[in-house]
Amino acid sequence: MVIRVRPARAGDGEGCAAAWLQAARYYAGRDPARFVVPDADGVAEFFKGRRAAAGQSDQTRLVADRGGRVVGLLTASVHRPAPQARYLFLRQATVTRLSVDALVVAEWARRAGVATALMSAAH
Repeated sequence: MVIRVRPARAGDGEGCAAAWLQAARYYAGRDPARFVVPDADGVAEFFKGRRAAAGQSDQTRLVADRGGRVVGLLTASVHRPAPQARYLFLRQATVTRLSVDALVVAEWARRAGVATALMSAAH
């Protein structure tokens, strides 16, 4: 089935929440000192709020959709050069860049190119 990457929209909260919680369980199982499984109640609403906030900032929120079902998500932030960038010697401070804040894929959809498609679209 074809993976379609698009901006997050209304109705994606449940799919985003499912992938997010699966990723949390995965990482918390491997390194419980650094990762926790968040409270499942309200996670879908959390993503609905984040989608709305993304339209008001330099944040990118993409979802991977396969057959009408959200199978992954990517959140990223755009960092623009600071006004004083011309005085800095670290090149990354002088150019616009994108940093990926989160990239998760539903457990059942992993190893099928979903993360690659999300990263390609974000680039």
